[in-house]
Amino acid sequence: MTLVRSGWAWVAVLGLAAGCNPPEVSCGAGTVLMGDQCVASNPDSMGMMMDPPPSGSDAGTSTMDPPPPPPPPPGTDGGPGWSTTDPMAPPIEPGCDMATGECEAWADTLVELLAAHPGRGCSEAVTRPEGLQAVAERHALHQADIDMLDSTSPDGDLFRQVRDAGVHFMNAGALFSVGNQGAADVMGRWADRGATSMVLDQCWTMAGVSFATGESGWSYATVLLAR
Repeated sequence: MTLVRSGWAWVAVLGLAAGCNPPEVSCGAGTVLMGDQCVASNPDSMGMMMDPPPSGSDAGTSTMDPPPPPPPPPGTDGGPGWSTTDPMAPPIEPGCDMATGECEAWADTLVELLAAHPGRGCSEAVTRPEGLQAVAERHALHQADIDMLDSTSPDGDLFRQVRDAGVHFMNAGALFSVGNQGAADVMGRWADRGATSMVLDQCWTMAGVSFATGESGWSYATVLLAR
């Protein structure tokens, strides 16, 4: 009887205590009590604690910022050795070797092909590199007879000759007889494709061949972006 009375006494004490204080809230694993609610102890796990919204409601729209992108692997934008080369782009063809005389051979071949091309009024071969300017000047004298010397297509006659002669090029524009503005447009279009810039009034460059008169107001240009 003593134990029974003692037990009821404890129940009475607990009942009185419950009437004075709010019931204790027990939080599960991974959560902590904040105020009268259990919240996740790890902020990253808050998304996992949320119940999915009902189907068809707007409650599924998240206001949380998206996670940051993963760090780039070695050799990409964020690390050393990053290359901006398009992986789908064709490889750049190798340039000529000046030590072995290959560049000079290419230049001679180009000059001969340009000088002997049909319809240019300069059938005799010219020397390199001064001959390039001579060819341009002759074209300037005959510009009234020549409107379009060749096609802008890389498969044009001049390009087949250059390709068959073994001169490597990335992009090519044929010989043009055009006004200054037209020549600039043509040169710019091909130069952009070749990732290089050609100056219209230069007559020789190892990266390619470009010549124009500049004085007569008419420009004649060959873009052979040999690399």
